[in-house]
Amino acid sequence: MDADLIREFHRRILTGVMPDIAGRWRKMSVRVESHSPPEHIHVGREMRELFHNFDDRLKYCDDDIELQLEALAYLEAHTLHIHPFEDFNGRAVRVMVTEAVRRVDFPVVELSVERDTAEHARYVKALREWDQHNSLAPLYECWRGVRFGTWENETALP
Repeated sequence: MDADLIREFHRRILTGVMPDIAGRWRKMSVRVESHSPPEHIHVGREMRELFHNFDDRLKYCDDDIELQLEALAYLEAHTLHIHPFEDFNGRAVRVMVTEAVRRVDFPVVELSVERDTAEHARYVKALREWDQHNSLAPLYECWRGVRFGTWENETALP
């Protein structure tokens, strides 16, 4: 997995809808609620570093399910933190994370979170913890408890 892959996912999602931005890093500063992602001139480098770090995390995980869940949470949180595209970041990130889940050989899980629910509020709060404090604990708990809750019972995660 690398930065070109998420760009390809984004391109495929948007080619018929917004071809001018499909698969292209954003070329402007943005603000997402209270979060100010890195400046657009740094997006390419930050995305390459993100995938390098994610790859290293996966190598470190070996077969440890807990560490694999944490690596997936990192991939999601940090990509959204960078906010690499002008629009449709969430969709592109969900496709990319779904591919990562497949490569780790986890079961398919629902990654989207319905707005205006307690789960959505918890998810947004977890993402803000990463943005503000580099803390993955709340998002990891979303992954472990919500996304993999039923799977957890079947595989006896601690």
